[in-house]
Parts: sequence; C-alpha cells; structure tokens
Amino acid sequence: MKTLKSIVIALCAVCMLTACGGGGNPESVALDFQKAVMNGDFEEAVKYATENTAPMLKRMASMGGAEEMKGVKEEFKNTKVAVKSSEIDEEAGTAIVTLELTNADGDTDIARYDLIKENGSWKVIFKK
Repeated sequence: MKTLKSIVIALCAVCMLTACGGGGNPESVALDFQKAVMNGDFEEAVKYATENTAPMLKRMASMGGAEEMKGVKEEFKNTKVAVKSSEIDEEAGTAIVTLELTNADGDTDIARYDLIKENGSWKVIFKK
C-alpha cells in the first residue's frame, strides 16, 4: 500500500498538467487531474492528459488492482488540494500549476504540473 501511495505521489510530482478536453483553465484542470489520481481513477485522469501522456496513465491503471486503487482512495480521503501558484503563458500555450496537498494531520506535500494547450484545451503533459 505504501508503495502505491509513493507511486501516486511520484506521479504527481513529475506530471505536467493541462486542462481537460471539456475546456477549463490550467488551475481547474490541475485540480481535477490531481483529484482523479488521488481517487485511484487513472481512467478519469486520462481525460486531462495529452495524447502522448494518456498511454502512461493507462499502463498505471492496469498495474493497480481494484483493492490497491481502493487503498489509494482511502489514503487520500481526507486530503485537501488547493492551488498554491500558477504561471500561464496563453501565447505559448504553456502553464505551470503548483498544488498544495494537506492531509488530516496538517502535513503538506507539493505537486507541480506542467500543462500545454492541445487542440485548444489545456492538458497534462508528462516529461521525462
């Protein structure tokens, strides 16, 4: 369980986030993506990812069983997520959104996402 939590946190740390296909701004896309990952719902997270990032999320979804995904959801159940900062360059179609995750004990983690505009919508992008 702890390993899966570490994978989710690592995923969040290295992801680059963009808005969902339904539109939105970088901040809302980052929040929705983060919430989907915290719920262990990688299929939902794919909606907020670039075409090149989506296959990686689909692989992650196939790696975790139903019980492990339920454990991820339970682990993050009382975690609050808020936008800490954002840098948006509309002209270049890029954004960086930093989120602060606060658990029930008051401990915080930071997740930083890079986003790009893909087909007119903000999307999460993973970089190597």
